[in-house]
Amino acid sequence: ENWGRIPTLRLSYWCSLVFTLTLLICLLNYITYVELFLLVNFYGMAIATVWLYMPECYPTYIRSTATGTQNAISKLGAAGGTFVTEYVDSVNIRYSIIIISVVLLLACVASIFLVQETMGKALKDEREPESIGMTTLHHTNYGASDGSPPQEPDGTAVGGEDERKD
Repeated sequence: ENWGRIPTLRLSYWCSLVFTLTLLICLLNYITYVELFLLVNFYGMAIATVWLYMPECYPTYIRSTATGTQNAISKLGAAGGTFVTEYVDSVNIRYSIIIISVVLLLACVASIFLVQETMGKALKDEREPESIGMTTLHHTNYGASDGSPPQEPDGTAVGGEDERKD
């Protein structure tokens, strides 16, 4: 909280990359457990920072769309990654570590281009449905207490023309 979101994100991605690369050097050693522990903690810190950073940068309707898209892509990646990792691990486990390192390097480079610091900023909740192509629902009178039929705001009966016989 004292550093800000972007420096925390950069630090966590770079440390994750460093600990992933050290797995290539001393794989299957007693140090591996310590490396994996630090790797998981720094990567978890990166994920938590992204989930804090995103709501502070974007309004609600963009956040919800981006979060849904991200969840769908991550599920596809997890499903495909299961088969790819099994195949790559059968060849050599170092190839899996190299693939993870390349992805982390891309995340590190992407974090360099983040420029908007959000520390101490209020959340945006700008809802302008007309500007994003959404229509607003209008209030319908669902009938008065005197038994009259429901009416639209313009006085016509719900579902079409006014069918009352006066």
